[in-house]
Amino acid sequence: MLFYSDDEGKTWRRSNWIDLGGHGHHDGALEPTVAELSDGRLLMLIRTSLDRFWQAISEDGGRYWRIIQPSQIDASNSLGYLLRLHSGRLVLVWNRLNPEGRI
Repeated sequence: MLFYSDDEGKTWRRSNWIDLGGHGHHDGALEPTVAELSDGRLLMLIRTSLDRFWQAISEDGGRYWRIIQPSQIDASNSLGYLLRLHSGRLVLVWNRLNPEGRI
């Protein structure tokens, strides 16, 4: 379940539900990380057990998430941290699915 606040966290409202399926503990869509893109949209990367992050885009400040799809970023089943720098560039810290030099 996703929630958003448009008043600095004083109140919260429910956004749409993102369900990637899954079975049991630590499966499906978990522990998302969000950053604002240079055009004002929000990008959410979602932890999954599907060998990659899934991504979602919001064009209205997180009220509704559209374009929910697998990303190009392979990942282990651990959360990532996404941050937009003052320069506008995005930084993602995460655990790769297969670290360099491993198959």
